[in-house]
Amino acid sequence: MPKDTKTAWYSWYVLIVLTLVYLCSMIDRHVITILAPYIKSDLGITDAQIGLLYGTAFALFYGLFGIPLAKLADCWSRTKTIALSLCFWTAMTTVSGFSSNFVQLSLARIGVGIGEAAASPAAVSLIGDYFPKSKRGTALAIYAMSITVGAGVALVVGGTIVAVWQLHFPPGVRAPFGLSAWQAVFIAVGLPGFVLALLVRVSIREPIRGVLEGLPMPLSTRPLAAVLSELETMIPPWSLVALCRGRHFRAAWVNVAALMSLIVFAILITRATDNLLAVARRPIIFRLGDYAVTSNVVQWSAMAAASYAFLSWIQAIRSRDNVSHRLVAGNRNFMILALTCSFMSISLYSINSFNFIYGVRYVGLGPRDGAMLGSIAMIFGAAGMLLAGVLGDHWRRKNPAGRTYLCIGSFAAATVSILIQYSTTSPKVFFICWVFTSTFIIMWSPLVNATIQDLVLPRMRGLGLAVSAFGSSLGLGLGPYTVGLISDVTSNLRFAVLSTIAFTAPISILALIYLARVLPSDEASLVSRARAAGEPV
Repeated sequence: MPKDTKTAWYSWYVLIVLTLVYLCSMIDRHVITILAPYIKSDLGITDAQIGLLYGTAFALFYGLFGIPLAKLADCWSRTKTIALSLCFWTAMTTVSGFSSNFVQLSLARIGVGIGEAAASPAAVSLIGDYFPKSKRGTALAIYAMSITVGAGVALVVGGTIVAVWQLHFPPGVRAPFGLSAWQAVFIAVGLPGFVLALLVRVSIREPIRGVLEGLPMPLSTRPLAAVLSELETMIPPWSLVALCRGRHFRAAWVNVAALMSLIVFAILITRATDNLLAVARRPIIFRLGDYAVTSNVVQWSAMAAASYAFLSWIQAIRSRDNVSHRLVAGNRNFMILALTCSFMSISLYSINSFNFIYGVRYVGLGPRDGAMLGSIAMIFGAAGMLLAGVLGDHWRRKNPAGRTYLCIGSFAAATVSILIQYSTTSPKVFFICWVFTSTFIIMWSPLVNATIQDLVLPRMRGLGLAVSAFGSSLGLGLGPYTVGLISDVTSNLRFAVLSTIAFTAPISILALIYLARVLPSDEASLVSRARAAGEPV
């Protein structure tokens, strides 16, 4: 064990700081949920556009940039990576507070997504080098608590600032700098990130990568080149040039066919969804000459671009790093796990994005009720995360598939709670169900992250987490927008949420049942499969 990890208290200190970083990212990511009604009112936007701001604008850029930026986690200083990314997304969150229209706010949200993309793979990789396998699930569960705690803090802080702002600056009274309440919230939650970035940079030491597994691995001497090389595999025409340069001509033809197919798909689904909406529900974001760019154009173009980039990246991995491809992108079970993350994320983010708006429309909640929703999310979400980590580690010792079985049970319980919560108009029932939903809905995250750590080599941790994060990002990009779109088409937010959950939850649970049967053998054969693929281990 390296000197940096001999002192137990320092390992726990590192975990606390990294958890605070993740908490900061979750607050910046989720604060828009409490602000949505006020942004809708000030900017005159639709439910689908709220879904675009919360989901697509953030998620797809987070997922896309997460793949090349994960290279920094695998070959460069992880502490520097975290500090720099934190500074960038904090700046973008603060800039969100000065936005005055939908386009400006969308661009700021894209910046938040890009900034956050590098942090989590680097942080999880660090945790893997400070905690052994026997404690890794618990450590990652504590880290993942930030997901629910951050969402809760966003609701508490956002709701409180909005309520105080409205009290002191009612209509007709000029607020400082002419800011609306939602703009003040973005600025207030953004600025503290700069202080946290400094703390990361000066107080966290970089451990030797992979030493706990007895597989120490050096840093790359050209980390920026590695990131740019990864990025060029995802963007045409460089993606095609790279394939042809490596004489992978068949893959190049597949790449072109996929690009054309995705363009056609984006055009067709954009026309179909535009035609479903009344003219008043499909506002024009901007014009390119005579062509009107609607929310559907942005959504489905972004989804097509993300899908193409991911396919190109998989092709590139196969051509230049056979071991990584065999263990990650070319491993059917690993990719099914990543796809399952997508479906579970659709459920999770569909609820998170419209929970407060639903409460306002159907249950009669106000700004201060956001603090109650947030408090419940913090307390019971954190409890669920800790429970997932402790029980996951315990059950894994008894059964190699123990974490997956726990994932199945918790997600099924969350689904039942959601169906009741979004079928009631009683505030009491709504809040009681939110207790159970908050406890169970995100327990899968630390369980999946710990499982991924066990399925890849130390040098591939950032890569493995980036793949699962991309899967989760697709869910974030699809879930909130789909709910908003269905709501705009049907004028029924309740139906939009329930129909989305009824589709995604059964698929997630069936996939997890399959994975519980196959993942233990994949973990047991990791080293032998790596050797067979050419890894010197």
